[in-house]
Amino acid sequence: MNGYFPIIETHGEITDFRQLIEVDIVDYHPNCPSMTMWVSKNDKKLLKRLEAKTASISANDDRLIKHFVMADLGIANVPRILMEEELDKGDALEILPHAKSISAGIDVISMKDRIFPAQVSAFIQHLNKSTAH
Repeated sequence: MNGYFPIIETHGEITDFRQLIEVDIVDYHPNCPSMTMWVSKNDKKLLKRLEAKTASISANDDRLIKHFVMADLGIANVPRILMEEELDKGDALEILPHAKSISAGIDVISMKDRIFPAQVSAFIQHLNKSTAH
């Protein structure tokens, strides 16, 4: 591991979800929706404790959350692909790698019989193929 991880130096290695509640969290909203969703999928007993916590920093942009994490301002639940390079180089550390992950969906809503530009139609077709599996 190349990186220096102050959170681990301060709190020790995070080996279970109870420890997440003790560290600074960076999330998309002050009420920690991403972390709450992850915890609820893995250890529902901790939800009440997490609901009482407020994110140390919140932002509505994945890259900004990544920036905060890389500046050692807390931990976050972000798409793995966003952190792939940092994880490979040892500059970031995956916490609880064997935990169940969460996924997000995309809803496309439009007016009935609307004709879309070619690129929008191609995107919708791609989404339909992706979800057909």
